[in-house]
Amino acid sequence: MIKSFLIAIVFLFVGVSATLSAVRSNIENTPEPAFHEHADFALFLDTVRFDFAKDEFMSIKPCVAKSNSWVPTAYAHGLDLEEAVDLHNRDGNVVHVHQEGVTWHDFFESLKMGLEDNLFVDHEGNQYKEDDTFEFYFFVNGERVDTLADREIRDLDQVSISYHSNDNPPAFAGFEHGMVTNNACLFSGSCPQRGIAPLESCGGPEEKPSPLLEWLGL
Repeated sequence: MIKSFLIAIVFLFVGVSATLSAVRSNIENTPEPAFHEHADFALFLDTVRFDFAKDEFMSIKPCVAKSNSWVPTAYAHGLDLEEAVDLHNRDGNVVHVHQEGVTWHDFFESLKMGLEDNLFVDHEGNQYKEDDTFEFYFFVNGERVDTLADREIRDLDQVSISYHSNDNPPAFAGFEHGMVTNNACLFSGSCPQRGIAPLESCGGPEEKPSPLLEWLGL
């Protein structure tokens, strides 16, 4: 009787191990999207840096593979605007782009904001207009550009948007541009010497993995 019980336990263990191996293989072999680029950015409103690292600005789409599998994946992005461009992991400095042709206007629209070359509207409806007193300064990769809203987001771009009163010299906007991070390369894998970027969460607060996934090392 004891022998039969031990045999049953062995078969059960083998079956569970095979199932877990299949699950892990499915997760590891889930393909990444064909298009996945990143850019660093910052927004300054009258010298105050806007905080994008809030849960309300993070992508909240569930990480579910677009297939017949139930296995979660961090690379399951659809085609709607909110998934075409977004923020992850409570990181408000790096924008993630999952479709070609996405502009900075599109990005801010995905956050329920508005960006034109002479106007910014935040998520609460507050408007920042260019007029005789205030001016917008756009910098891309160290150079000032006249327009930004319709500019396509490019991989590894460093972009700053500064809204200043005329009391601040233009050089101050250049100083703010120097505060833009240089972390997009981590997510794009172009600076391996600096380390590996964290796995991209599809949104919301980070949750502790289930004991099963933790045991699998996922």
